[in-house]
Amino acid sequence: MRNDEIIAMEQALAQLLPALAARDGYTPGTENPDPLTYRPNDPRWQREVFGITRGGKRLIYANFVPADIMPDQRHMPTNVCDGGPAFFGVEFDPAAGQITHIAFNGALGGPFWPVYTP
Repeated sequence: MRNDEIIAMEQALAQLLPALAARDGYTPGTENPDPLTYRPNDPRWQREVFGITRGGKRLIYANFVPADIMPDQRHMPTNVCDGGPAFFGVEFDPAAGQITHIAFNGALGGPFWPVYTP
């Protein structure tokens, strides 16, 4: 995983997340920080970035955790139950230059955002 691939993932994510605000199930302004206002290298989130292989394809996985959360470095990626959509995971295909999957954390009583797959 190269730095330019991580930058490409950040840019693709910053274009995609605001576009989700127009889709059913994604509610802008309900989360703090609000993922739908994400920008490249957004200081409101920490990133835990890993290389993975799925179906023989090389992907980048990034776990996004609000910056004010202190993850335990011994147990990564950080796993949070009921954190809400401010906690989310992204898969990026560097060969295609596109986000292939986003899953948002749920919360007690909602909101529950759908998984994004193109």
